[in-house]
Amino acid sequence: MKRIAVYGKGGIGKSTISSNLTAALSEKGKRVMQIGCDPKHDSTRLLMSGRDQRTILTYLRDTKENERKLEDIAERGYKGCICVEAGGPEPGIGCAGRGIISAFDLLEDLGIDNVELDIALYDVLGDVVCGGFAVPLRNSYADTVYIVTSGEFMSVYAANNILKGTANYNPDRIGGIIFNSRGDEEEIDRVKRFSDAVGIPIVAEFERSKMFLEAERIGKTVVEAFPDSDIAKKFHKLADDVTAGERYTAKSLSEAELEATVLGRSIVKKDIDVRERIVKEQPTTKRCAPRSTSQKEVVHGCAFAGTLCITLSVEGLATVLHAPRDCAHYAVQMVTNALRRSFTNGDLPIRPFARPNVKCSNMDDSDMIFGCIASLESDVREMIEKGNETIAVATSCPSGIIGEDVEGMIARVREEHPNVTIIPIIEDGNIKGDYMQGATDACIELIRSLAVKGEKERSVNLIGVKTFGINTKSNIDFVTNVLERMNIRMNCTCVGDTSVRDIKNIPRAELCILMTPDTMATETMAFLRKEFKLTATENMARPGMREAERWIMEIGEHFNETGTATAIVNEMRKEFENRLSYLRKDLEGKKLYIVGMRRDINWLMEAASGCGMGVVRCVVMDVLDGSAMKELENIYGVEMIPGGRPDLLKGMKERTERILDPYIPVDPDTDAWIKNDIKEKTPDLLLSTYPIDGGIRTCYLPVNPDTTPFAGPDFAETWLRTLKVPMREGWRKDVI
Repeated sequence: MKRIAVYGKGGIGKSTISSNLTAALSEKGKRVMQIGCDPKHDSTRLLMSGRDQRTILTYLRDTKENERKLEDIAERGYKGCICVEAGGPEPGIGCAGRGIISAFDLLEDLGIDNVELDIALYDVLGDVVCGGFAVPLRNSYADTVYIVTSGEFMSVYAANNILKGTANYNPDRIGGIIFNSRGDEEEIDRVKRFSDAVGIPIVAEFERSKMFLEAERIGKTVVEAFPDSDIAKKFHKLADDVTAGERYTAKSLSEAELEATVLGRSIVKKDIDVRERIVKEQPTTKRCAPRSTSQKEVVHGCAFAGTLCITLSVEGLATVLHAPRDCAHYAVQMVTNALRRSFTNGDLPIRPFARPNVKCSNMDDSDMIFGCIASLESDVREMIEKGNETIAVATSCPSGIIGEDVEGMIARVREEHPNVTIIPIIEDGNIKGDYMQGATDACIELIRSLAVKGEKERSVNLIGVKTFGINTKSNIDFVTNVLERMNIRMNCTCVGDTSVRDIKNIPRAELCILMTPDTMATETMAFLRKEFKLTATENMARPGMREAERWIMEIGEHFNETGTATAIVNEMRKEFENRLSYLRKDLEGKKLYIVGMRRDINWLMEAASGCGMGVVRCVVMDVLDGSAMKELENIYGVEMIPGGRPDLLKGMKERTERILDPYIPVDPDTDAWIKNDIKEKTPDLLLSTYPIDGGIRTCYLPVNPDTTPFAGPDFAETWLRTLKVPMREGWRKDVI
C-alpha cells in the first residue's frame, strides 16, 4: 500500500486538491482511503456529496471503549473510497495535535491496517509545527509527501517548513509541489524560483476557476461534477504521477534565503539598540530557581508533587488537583508516605496528612485533546458546596501542555463566591521546575493569598519545615518547647503541619527562624522580608549542640531572655556531654569515613570528636560554600574533599586530590575512587548518604536529621550498635 501525505498552509486548498485526487484515483479503480487531519474536519465532504461525517475524536470522547467499531468512523464515499475525519477540539481549548495522535492510535486499534487498500491519503494542516500534525511524516505512515502552495509568501513559508519537518524524519520522500493559484500574475514565478532553489519540481498546476466553487456548491469534486474539464484531466494526470511514485530529497531554505528567493529582497536587520532599550524598560519578575535546576543537580521529583507536600499539610485547606488519576495518586501517596513511616517508626505524624482534603479532576486522554476546564470548575464548585472556604488548585503537566486557562476559570468562580479564597498554584507538573520549586512556590502563594498584616506579637515563625520527614513533628515540638520556656509563642510552622489560620497570622510574628539553608526556606524568607518586612535570626535551627546554642542564645537576646536561654543551653550541654562520655568508652579510637550530600555536618563532626573518634576523610558531595568547609577543617583538623563546583569554592587552598562530581554521586568513577580511598584509609565505619559496596560497616546519613542538640549522640548510638554487629551473620555458618 502506498501512503501519501498532502500538506499545505491552512486555507490554501489542500483539502480540495486531496479530495479531487482521491476521486481521480478511485475512478482508476484504486482502493483509496482519505484521512482528514485538520480540526475543521472538512477534508472528505466533497467525496460524500457535501455531507459531514462523525469525527474520530468526537467518537473517542462519546463512545465507550468496548463499543467502538471501525465502520462507525470510516464511511464509503465517491466510487467506494473510504473517508475518515480526525476532527479536533473547540477553538482555543485542548490540543488538536494530541488529537491527531489519538486518532491514529484509535484507527490502528480498530484494525485499519487490515483493510485492503492501494493508497492511503492523509490531508494535513501544514502551518502548525507541533508533533501531532507531524505524525503523518513519520516513517511508519506517509512514504510520499506532496506540498500544496500558492505564490503568497506565507504559503511558501509554510511549504519550506514542511520540507524542514520532512527532513527531520526521512528526507527522501517528497513527491513534488502542487501549485494552487490564487490568481496573482506573479505567483507562478515565485513558486518556480522556490522550486528551483529547493530542487523539488512542480508536479501539477491548478489555475483559479469558478468550476471549483460550482462543484463545491453541489457537494461534489470537480472530477465528479465536470469529468470532461481540463481541471479534471489535470487531476487524472496527477493521479498517474502519484501512482508512479517518483520522489525527491527535501531541502529547505533559511529565512534569509527564502525572502531573497521568493520576494527578491533581504531581511531587514532589527534595530538591536532599540530592542535592548525596550527590554530593559520592561518590568521583570524574578522567579526563584532551585539549585537542582540552576546548578544542574539531580531532580528529586516534579513541581506538582512538591506543591502537594505543602498544601496537603495545611489544616483547613482543600486541594483540587488538575491531573490524571495516576499522576495524582502517585504524588499524594509519595507525600503521605511520611505519615505511614511516622507510625512505623513511632514518631508523631503530621496531622493533616492523616485525612487529606483532596479532589482530582481525573484527566484522561480525551481531556488532553478537548480540554478539561469545565470538569475542573465543577470540582472546585463541589468543594465549595461541601463548605470549604479555602481551596488550592494545583496543575499537572497536561494542563500546561494544552494551555488551559485555569486562572481565568478561578476568576469566574471567585466572582460568584467572593467569600471563598481560591489559590491557583500553576506548576504544570515539572514544566515550572522540580519538587523543590513546587514546594517553594506553594509556600509563597499560600502566604501571598492568606497572610494579613496585623500588630506584632511575642511569637516566632519557623521557616523551612520539611513536611515529608518522619521527624518533622518532633523537630517542631523541640523548637516550640524551647520557645515556650522563654515565654515565646510558636506562631506558624511555615509552611507545613500548620493551619490556614496560622498562615494568616504569619506577619504578626516578631521574628523568624530558618530550619534549613535550602531554596524553599531562603526564598520564602526573602518573600516575607519584601512583603511584610519580617526579619530572621542569623543562626538556623539546625542539628547539633553548637548550632542549638547559637540560635537559642540569639533568640534569648532578641526577646530579653538571655538568662533563661543560658540556663536552657547549659542543661542541654550537660546532657550532651554525659551522653557522649557514655559512648566514648566504646567508640574512642575508632575511625570514621564520611560521604555526605550536605555541607552542614557540624553535628556529625562534634559527635565524632566528643566520642574520641577520628575522621580519616570527609567527602562532601554538595558543597557550594568553601568557607564552611574551611571552618570544619580548622575546628576538627580533618581534611575535607570538596564535591562542589570548583569555581564556587572560594578561598579553598589548591588540592592535588581529585575533585569529585557532586551531581552524580553514584557515578562509577567517583564510586571507584571512594572505594579505593576507603581501602587505603582503613576506617572502622562508613557514614554515607548512599550505598557504597566497600566491604565496610555502614550507617546511612539521614536526609533530614533531628534539629535537636542530641542529633549527634543519637546517631552515635547507631554507630556503636553497628560496630558490635558481625559483618557476616552467624546463622550463615550453619548453612551447608
